[in-house]
Amino acid sequence: MYVGLFIVVTGLETTVLTPESIATVSRLDLETATVLSAVTAALSNLVSNVPAVLVLKPFIATAACMAHRRDGLDARR
Repeated sequence: MYVGLFIVVTGLETTVLTPESIATVSRLDLETATVLSAVTAALSNLVSNVPAVLVLKPFIATAACMAHRRDGLDARR
C-alpha cells in the first residue's frame, strides 16, 4: 500500500504538474516562510505529509533557485 502512494504521486507529477502549473503555483511566493508553511499545512491536511512533500518538491526546487538568484548565490553549489 505504501508503494502505491509513490506510484500515484509519480503519476501526478508527470500528468498534472506540468511546467505551466509549476510556474503558476510558483507565483505564490513559496520562498517566503509564511506562504510555504500555509501551503504545506493545507496540502498536508488535504492528503498526508509524505505525498505533500513529494508534490511540493518541484516547487521548492524552483523557489530555491529563485532565492539563490535573488541573493546572488550560485544554485549549483
